[in-house]
Amino acid sequence: MHISCCIPSILILLTTALVCTSSNALSQQIQVAIVNDIAGHFEVLAGVTQVIRGLKTVPHIFYTGRVDAPDSLGLKPWLGAESKHQGPLPEWHALRLDNWRSLEMTAKVVICISAEMAPKVCQDLVDKLKPMILVLWVHRADTATATSKILGIHDSYKLVALAPHVATLAERRMKQPVSWNMPLAMYRAEEFSGTCKSLSCLKGFVVQGALRKYRNKVTGGFTRNYTHLWERMVEMKRAMLVTGGRSTASVLDTGGRSTASTASVLDTGGRSTASTASVLDTGGKSTASTASAAALSSMKTALGEQLAGNQAAAVAGSRVRGVEVCVLGKGGMREQLGIPAEVDADVEYLERLPYPEFWGRIYRSFALVPAFGMPVYYESRISSTIIASLITGVPLIAEQRLLDTYTFFTPEHVFLRKEGEDEVAAMYRIMGMPEEEIMFKRASILTLAHHLQTQSATFFQEIMQNL
Repeated sequence: MHISCCIPSILILLTTALVCTSSNALSQQIQVAIVNDIAGHFEVLAGVTQVIRGLKTVPHIFYTGRVDAPDSLGLKPWLGAESKHQGPLPEWHALRLDNWRSLEMTAKVVICISAEMAPKVCQDLVDKLKPMILVLWVHRADTATATSKILGIHDSYKLVALAPHVATLAERRMKQPVSWNMPLAMYRAEEFSGTCKSLSCLKGFVVQGALRKYRNKVTGGFTRNYTHLWERMVEMKRAMLVTGGRSTASVLDTGGRSTASTASVLDTGGRSTASTASVLDTGGKSTASTASAAALSSMKTALGEQLAGNQAAAVAGSRVRGVEVCVLGKGGMREQLGIPAEVDADVEYLERLPYPEFWGRIYRSFALVPAFGMPVYYESRISSTIIASLITGVPLIAEQRLLDTYTFFTPEHVFLRKEGEDEVAAMYRIMGMPEEEIMFKRASILTLAHHLQTQSATFFQEIMQNL
């Protein structure tokens, strides 16, 4: 009787305790919230997450898009387990579920990854979490202005870009300071695929990125220039067949007419050269300058040397008869690439791989091919291929203009194209390079990546210490 009388009182006390415990669990101030405003830029999201984890801080990630994205995209295995080296695991909050609105939570720092593309998402989280400071990444400096919406999201903010040229242009257009740093979530080869220590584990070259088209007032096309890539692969393959099976003289001696195979061999950059035009009459007849047999013989010799010097030399010493290219990304189908039949067997197409597999395929390639189809990657934006190189430790095939733009790279980090050499000719040359030279460049990229990671950690550490 005495015990039964006490039961209601005990239940009331337990209920009160549970409510208080639940309320305390929800009422918390977190250090850092990361907002992935769009269902993209996952490389940047992962990089920022790893840097914050490295500071022994739990990052709370609020993300748009599919609820299962952390698992289905392979983000969780890519980021790795909790460890002394990598720091605590992140907490994931799917914005689509809408239950984040009921959280009693504030944050000292909010980092919006892509606010310029979805300012309302960033604004909603800032209103909810009431941070002391907001960090905003700027990806498209060409669209930034002094009245950009992101500048009105919070009174206290820092603007940051992923590369020097993006920061410089954004600063000029927004009329306020924009710094840059490159947070990276490294691919752990030793965990996923085994460390590659020799050329025996490398295969072909990779073009990565979304299969996406663009259009502006002047032109349009894919963000990667696949058309030129295929054309040059066909030309180089034909040139190899010619120099491997027939003499140069027999190729040039076509009776003054330009055949498809002749054009592909004589063409050194996708266009007929002046010397070619003087020998081959597009109307199918010999020109006056080639009427003389002696002159024709002389031109054959000169063009043969040009062929040997500009194209065949790139093939000499190559370990394979033709280069292989893997197109790696999402957003389309193989048929959209317009791959010519002659090189169709040399092109691999993989899409929507989980991130560990995505990085693994890049890791086991000789080099990444930028194949930029848009000038903005040299002017106002950063290409994801740059980030992919640093994440995997795989060098880019680069022209001098790329080094002038992405100034953290030096010749030791890339396969620098020679004067007059395009990306496909460079591929053949790389295939013939000594193993130690190729492996040295891979090691150099990793050293640079760790330096940039440390630089990024310092940036965020200073922000948190100054709160």
